[in-house]
Amino acid sequence: MPVGLPPRPGHKLGCRHPRVPDRSAMDAIFLVLRSGCQWNALKETRICSSAHRRFQEWTKAGVFGAFWRGAAAGAPVGDDPAGGSGVQIR
Repeated sequence: MPVGLPPRPGHKLGCRHPRVPDRSAMDAIFLVLRSGCQWNALKETRICSSAHRRFQEWTKAGVFGAFWRGAAAGAPVGDDPAGGSGVQIR
């Protein structure tokens, strides 16, 4: 998981459902980015709109730009002790 995720925004109407974990959202985002599928293809995972919303939030916050720059520079990616997340970046 990239370091420096923006703080979680508060829900304006309170919280009826628990927030999707960041790791699950990131896994779904990587699936869409790797496969090229549409966001609606994630409906079976029940986090379609959450993953898309989180992608928009994190893109606006510069998370992915920093993530890709670090990966291109050879910095360790993810929280794997071996230094890689298993995601190949070409």
